[in-house]
Amino acid sequence: MNKEKSNLLTPSELTYILVGIIIGIGIFSLPNAVVEKSKQDAWISAAIGAIYPLYLVLIASYICKKKPKDNILLLSCQYFGKLLGNIFNIMFMIHFVFYAASITSNLVNVLQVYAVSFMQPEKLVFFIILISAYTASKGLKVLGKINLYTFYLTLFLVLSSINAFKDGSILNIQPVFGSGVQNIFKGAKETTYSYGGMEFLFIIYAYAKDKKMVIPSAVKSVLWVMLIYVWVVFITIYYMGVDIVPKTFWSFITISESIQIPIINNFRFIFMALWTSVAFKTIANDYFAISYILNDISGLDRKKLCIYIYPVIVYLTLRFPNEVVRRKFSSAVIPYIIIYALLYVTIIALLMMIKNAKDADQGIGDETEKNDKKE
Repeated sequence: MNKEKSNLLTPSELTYILVGIIIGIGIFSLPNAVVEKSKQDAWISAAIGAIYPLYLVLIASYICKKKPKDNILLLSCQYFGKLLGNIFNIMFMIHFVFYAASITSNLVNVLQVYAVSFMQPEKLVFFIILISAYTASKGLKVLGKINLYTFYLTLFLVLSSINAFKDGSILNIQPVFGSGVQNIFKGAKETTYSYGGMEFLFIIYAYAKDKKMVIPSAVKSVLWVMLIYVWVVFITIYYMGVDIVPKTFWSFITISESIQIPIINNFRFIFMALWTSVAFKTIANDYFAISYILNDISGLDRKKLCIYIYPVIVYLTLRFPNEVVRRKFSSAVIPYIIIYALLYVTIIALLMMIKNAKDADQGIGDETEKNDKKE
């Protein structure tokens, strides 16, 4: 892989690009899905859901150690052959295609309700995907910097909900564990889907400036996402109660109404405007992943692919007629996407272990051991 040092990701950029591809507009409705299953203990479910990305980091730690310069796409072709490997890579790409279209549709629906109801949804879709495509075309390093900056914006917007403490009630989150262990784990399954995006690590770890910091950076990103998710679910329940949360479409947006700033009449509008930029970078991250995988398969220029992909993502986004349909379709599709991602990376890791075991018996060291000996 030909990489210039100036285009490699720093540990911070790697951390926040992973945070950025996971946290998007879906955080507004995260409490809704979890509260239906685990009631006042939904915030516990949000923490348990982090097991999924942590498992992916565990698998990535092994793969990255053995093949630090080869990403999952190259390894797939090495172990399955070029034809079958590329088929599996395309199936892996569908993960990012779906998220790009679904997140865009979600963002358009939110903006239509809370910000720009006067604009036609088609125009919003064209504009959002165009900006995301342009951003993705600038490359991974630019995305790393954008994700770094928007992380602090995300943190500010999430922490602004602290104001809801004065209007909420501690009774809304009691009794702890009152919903039962079984329901807590049912809710955890819902939050697992919200951690989707960590799969991007298997594409970009080869572009890390310091390979030794790949796994610490990935773990740090999971912890940040987990803390943000736990807080968002917790404060939403604390402020609204488990009976009201399911009756709203985007419950976390309601929290912004509790924020009162003397010189600002409507903080929710500002809240939505700022969060839109957060959603843009999430779509751009997915868009980059799509163009990168297609570039790896076809060899076509990635910037040109960003143009070719544009009408496809627009078309798929417009296939969601409304938010209700989008959520029903997502709840049906995402479990299969998650299962495939798990099987895809796990099987490749297992094949690597088998091959490494055979090489060890024959006295052939792995790539890392060879590099250590050279040093």
